[in-house]
Amino acid sequence: MNVKPPRLLLAALRIEVTLKGCHTVKPDKPTWNGCLSLSEWDQTCNLTHVPTLYFYRPGENWLAQFDYIIKTLRDSLSCALVHFYPLAGRLRWQGAGGRLELECNAMGAQLIEAELEAKLEDLSDFFSPPPRFEYLLPSVDYSTTIQELPLLLVQLTRFRCGCFSLGQRISHAVTDGQGALHFISEWTSLARGEPLGAAPFLDRKVLRAGKPPAAPPRFDHSDLDDPPFLIGQSNDVKERKKKTAYAMLKLYQNPS
Repeated sequence: MNVKPPRLLLAALRIEVTLKGCHTVKPDKPTWNGCLSLSEWDQTCNLTHVPTLYFYRPGENWLAQFDYIIKTLRDSLSCALVHFYPLAGRLRWQGAGGRLELECNAMGAQLIEAELEAKLEDLSDFFSPPPRFEYLLPSVDYSTTIQELPLLLVQLTRFRCGCFSLGQRISHAVTDGQGALHFISEWTSLARGEPLGAAPFLDRKVLRAGKPPAAPPRFDHSDLDDPPFLIGQSNDVKERKKKTAYAMLKLYQNPS
């Protein structure tokens, strides 16, 4: 599937982002079809996609190999979705006003190609509040019906200097942080031509999702009914009044 490449102008930085194309990537082999229950927590949380952003230094002739890189990502993602097939599915409501569940139907993930008319060093302050890196992440159209909304969206953005960024959004109702990191790690291995390291654990019956116990849970510890937020405090009013601060931590690899 191809889309008309719009050009997005960032007024603050005068940087032009061009969306080159959009692809629907499906598992390259048949996968299990059916519905999986979601946990009780997933029934109450917001239907959001959690963003993650990775940056890569320019490699030799990367600018000339952009089409090859896109093809490698598409092929390896298609292979990864065979093992992580829930990410290729869609969410749906079970009946009118029913429970939210995951339909494994291999409709696929979304892969977007983009170009940025800037060097990575031009964005040296893009972590300053308020964050200004949304254009490096795939946008999610929450106005569409939930049955059509992809659970995994990926955007590969090429910088003028040869650097690349890989932004992804994964539905929080389908996986947690550890599961998302496991997916990106295994996808990376497949893109390098390596075999799958560890298959995901997809048996959701371990949490009895969708089948709560017949008797309500008991917690016979009245002394912990209203625990203090911090030791020595009777409530968390003081903590709630504090403002949220931004911080950027730079990690350096030891050359030795």
